[in-house]
Amino acid sequence: MKTKLVKIVVISSLLMTTLYAEKAKFIFEIDEEGEKTPDTFYPLKWSSLSDSNSTEWWTNYYSGVGYNSEIRYSTDTLDNMEASKYSSTIATRKYKLNIATYEGEFENLSFQIGGELEFIQIDKHQFGYFSSALINAGDYNAIEHNINIEAWKPNLVTQISYVAPESDFYLRFMAIVSPTMNLKLQQDTTIMPLIDVTAHSDSSTTQEASYEFEAEAIYKIKNKRLAIIPDFFSFEVNYDFLPLEYKLMTLNSSATEYMTENIQTEETNLRYMVKFAYDLKIKDIAKQFTNKFSDKDFMDTMLPTLGIGSKTNTMKNVTKGTKEEITQTIVHLGFEKKF
Repeated sequence: MKTKLVKIVVISSLLMTTLYAEKAKFIFEIDEEGEKTPDTFYPLKWSSLSDSNSTEWWTNYYSGVGYNSEIRYSTDTLDNMEASKYSSTIATRKYKLNIATYEGEFENLSFQIGGELEFIQIDKHQFGYFSSALINAGDYNAIEHNINIEAWKPNLVTQISYVAPESDFYLRFMAIVSPTMNLKLQQDTTIMPLIDVTAHSDSSTTQEASYEFEAEAIYKIKNKRLAIIPDFFSFEVNYDFLPLEYKLMTLNSSATEYMTENIQTEETNLRYMVKFAYDLKIKDIAKQFTNKFSDKDFMDTMLPTLGIGSKTNTMKNVTKGTKEEITQTIVHLGFEKKF
């Protein structure tokens, strides 16, 4: 499986030779359970659409598209049920369209500011059983619960980078802030044989602000004595916060029918990552596959990266006052151009 992942990364990177890759990345992160999280961003510099020597105002802009997906599995018990158990599968997909980002420089600082649209899909499937002496004479009931969420949100993206004078040390800070989000939810819940009717709900709500912060320190290693020593070392911290509020159909206290309940959740992700980048001269490797590769192509500095880190996902149910936290070790494999 790992060999296939490496092949996918290499092939995809070779296909990106026409793009502006100052911020390009193609990454897989693999957790302890073997689940793979792809994270990609493909930028296009506006100046690449015209004469490379042009000095027009728009040559400092770029656009791009990005994609990220994640699957989480868990098992738990139902609240206030003597005998119960259910499994959950949550699949999250995020699509980003960077409309326009401006780049500028001032002495040892470089900065970017831009806007993007983000489309989020969350599919949650739960299946399990429960039994209670107070419900249906203690008989066992099966429950199947499906939630599909689609959300659109505008993002303001800013980034500041600092290069220490006469040094090989580099700092990068990024912030993504979304002032609002439009959320649509579809629910189907079946509890058999307790209730013969499937609960179906469609709702649309406006959400509160969400945000993401990232900081990274990069150091270039000089005077390498062994080939195994990386050319760059980096330490990265990422934190994101996503609040959601929506309506669900739930059982009433007597378990005789469904009722509408307001649900409010807050999801946070905290990730630490140590990465190593190697200058393997991909340009020379790529020339063996295509004669269209030139020295000006971005892959001259598109470096393979390896890393290991930790990710903590916290799901807080504000309505019920409960919290679920999962911490996992993750392995990073990818290609990036920011070193």
